[in-house]
Amino acid sequence: MKREVALPMLGFRAVPYDDADDEREFFVDGNVIYVNRGHPAYRKELKMGREVLKRHVLRIVASALAQNAYPESEALEYANRLIAGALAKL
Repeated sequence: MKREVALPMLGFRAVPYDDADDEREFFVDGNVIYVNRGHPAYRKELKMGREVLKRHVLRIVASALAQNAYPESEALEYANRLIAGALAKL
């Protein structure tokens, strides 16, 4: 993820930042999902190729949306449904 990505249908934007000292994979501030390119998981996925990295970012976006919209007990199930739906359309 080299640049900001608008997600107009969802009302969010995904913005990369690079901070190896920050243990978070991502955080949400309002309608912006900040994706940490310095996180070890991001670096590992990057080495595996573009398609794997896309799926990694998709998981982050789905997790952020789910955490924003649902209680913790329901967020994982919702995130999984979002990911399954998105992958079916790829």
